[in-house]
Amino acid sequence: MPRLLLWLTVAFATGTALGRSWPADLPESCICAVSFLLTTCLIAGLHEKMSFFRRPFFVLTVFFVLGTWAGRSTVPLAPSGSTLYPFMDRGRPLLVGEVASPPDFTSDRIRIPVQVKSILDEHRAFPAEGGVLLTMTRSSAIPGSWLPGDRILLRPFLKSFHNFSNPGGFDYVKSQAEKGLHARAFLPDDRFVVRLCPESRGFLYAPGRYLRRAIESFRQKALLRIEGALEPDSAAFYAALLLGYQNLLSRPLQDRINRVGVTHLLSISGLHLGMVSIFAFWAACRLVRLLRPDILQGTSDRQIAVWPAFIAAAGYAFVSGFLLPPIWRSLIMLALLLGALYGQRMADSLSILAAAAFIILLLEPGSLRQISFQLSFACMLAILVLYPRLKPWTLSRVHSTPAGDGIAGKLVHPFEEAFRVSLAVNIFVLPLTVYYFKGISLAGFVANIFLVPLVGFLVLPAGLASLALATVSEFPAWVALKIGAWFLSIAEAIIQWFSELSWAFFWVGTVPPLFLPAFYVGLWLLLNPWRWKIKAACLGMLVLLVSAASTMQSAVAERSHEDSLLRVDVIDVGQGTSTLVRFPGSVNMLVDGGGFFDDSFDIGRSVVAPCLWNLGVRKLDHVILSHDHPDHRNGLRFILSHFRVGCFWTTEVPTGSTELEAVALRRSIPVRTLPDSSPDTTIGHARIRVIHPDSAYLRDSWDGDLNNASVVLEVEYGNTRLVLPGDIDGAVERRLFRGAAPQGGTLLVAPHHGSEASCTGAMLDHYRPVAVIFSCGYDNRFGFPSQGVLDRCTRRGIPHFRTDLHGLIHAVSDGQQWNIVPYIRK
Repeated sequence: MPRLLLWLTVAFATGTALGRSWPADLPESCICAVSFLLTTCLIAGLHEKMSFFRRPFFVLTVFFVLGTWAGRSTVPLAPSGSTLYPFMDRGRPLLVGEVASPPDFTSDRIRIPVQVKSILDEHRAFPAEGGVLLTMTRSSAIPGSWLPGDRILLRPFLKSFHNFSNPGGFDYVKSQAEKGLHARAFLPDDRFVVRLCPESRGFLYAPGRYLRRAIESFRQKALLRIEGALEPDSAAFYAALLLGYQNLLSRPLQDRINRVGVTHLLSISGLHLGMVSIFAFWAACRLVRLLRPDILQGTSDRQIAVWPAFIAAAGYAFVSGFLLPPIWRSLIMLALLLGALYGQRMADSLSILAAAAFIILLLEPGSLRQISFQLSFACMLAILVLYPRLKPWTLSRVHSTPAGDGIAGKLVHPFEEAFRVSLAVNIFVLPLTVYYFKGISLAGFVANIFLVPLVGFLVLPAGLASLALATVSEFPAWVALKIGAWFLSIAEAIIQWFSELSWAFFWVGTVPPLFLPAFYVGLWLLLNPWRWKIKAACLGMLVLLVSAASTMQSAVAERSHEDSLLRVDVIDVGQGTSTLVRFPGSVNMLVDGGGFFDDSFDIGRSVVAPCLWNLGVRKLDHVILSHDHPDHRNGLRFILSHFRVGCFWTTEVPTGSTELEAVALRRSIPVRTLPDSSPDTTIGHARIRVIHPDSAYLRDSWDGDLNNASVVLEVEYGNTRLVLPGDIDGAVERRLFRGAAPQGGTLLVAPHHGSEASCTGAMLDHYRPVAVIFSCGYDNRFGFPSQGVLDRCTRRGIPHFRTDLHGLIHAVSDGQQWNIVPYIRK
């Protein structure tokens, strides 16, 4: 069977994927028993009379079952299964733990993964299992003071991780559990942590521990030196490129890098290790030929150069954070390639790639689901499969100047190679980036032509030279770093220029999983050596199948929107508010977009937009900002910038912030300023009434509190209504809700997230709602919703739902009654 190793790896990977998604109630003993039986049969197949057990189908089945067992055996421990679970969100236990892996740094924080070893009480210590992500203020932590293996004693308040629980949302809790982390804690500084004596683990463990701590201490001190020598953005770029610290990048710089499609330049992977090893390999070959040509009579300079090439790449890998999965995976691939080169064998590239994947999946079966694993191997496949097909495409076909070995040809050649590699890689990873990141960077096809050679051959070598020289003398290290920073400034200018192009990046939203296999099957057909007529016929059939599937899916979605139902989704945005209203006839209205108070996290891009895309919403006819506070405003920045919006509603209250209006102006979105004299908005059989604020209130009664100038909306549909009151307090409620109670069932989104001063008896008695929905953040510092408000609802027999406990709240009205379904059903 040709390329047996490749097919064995495919079978093992398929089993791993199935094992990770298998129902939890499947006994692992069954899989273990089947694996043992099949492995025994495989060993028996070594006997010449047992030829049946050597057949490819049977061998592939064995590896598939072994992969299933490996996938099942590495399912991460859920937070509820950790011994820390009883202590979460309830007191401060005294913990003995160990720094499990290198700390991570942001501009103002240090995050330390701590593996808890035991929990102490007044009488005894009992063993514990679980990881804690400890965060401290960075200004109080000296680089090099916290290293892997440090034993510590601390008394933190343990908090559980929490998801934004919406359709299509990222499972942050599971992601942390896969890293071995089950709780989080914050301490103001390291005065609240006591360092303990290291645990004795034997003579053999000591050298490895010492080496690991020495490397990590060097990394942290190098970070401090880089930050002291360069501007913040340049320092953050170099810290990511050289040391693997990805979270120091400012958000504007990160956004520019994402738009240009060059995030791979900062994610240390096979590209970086490959460039370092190539340079070391080339230099070693030249030195051997120059200094000791007599050695070449008995061996090859290539065999000699393999060792310094691997040592250089391994040194870079260790300094840049070897424990990061993309780095050690890339080092395994590089080791196999260099091993084949050392043996002077023309090894099959796909078999080497399959061997690397098999080793990685054996060591960490959960890697298969990691985006970095998929992107790394997609890039390698692009270089091995697609890049050779592009090599005949040279500029010499178009212009004769760059051809040959002249100066012009030597100058142009690296950029030609960069273009072909960039084109191959971008084509191959296109479906993965669209599927996972919901967008595509067109600028990346061009920008990588300049940035890959610039960063790979100038910025990176200068930075690595600075790290090496720092072990000898500070001054030459500083000079090398400054030289690299000059080249880096050119790279940053190129990134800035490309990021400002209107066509640099496009958000495409959620794509169906069918898109992935369809794209790769189509690419396989194009690369197949069949005749073009056969290729065209197969591609035509593929396009027809995909089109039919997409049409059926669209038809089902359209039918669901063409019914006579009013749909309301109160999105889980943490401590904020965002409500989607979908009217019959596919008319969509979004009221507020949530947002963090310090704008440290883009709720619009990371939470609201994925939820809308998952619900099939790509066009918003009305976007309304109830009032200009960050927990309502910040998430709308992304929505207005990247969705098709029919009209933007805002208030005339002066706040000094015109950011959203500027976005609307740039995209030619009509702006409606409230209050105005426009009549109620009618959408089909639904009517939208703006019942607050009016001009008289703003002129005569408003107390200057933006909360009380919130837009209050009442959506009437048949005999039901929806009330969205923004953040008004009891004074405004008593002013608005004094008349006779309206007829029909009312769904109320609680004002001001359920604060004590809002959701008064006047409002509850006026509407007598069928349910109240509280949009609030989990364990928020304000204590919303207040116990007093919850008691008012309970005394009146009003059911209530909370986004912090139930996630997104979905409500449907047929004009007669409401049907309410929370995303998390308890």
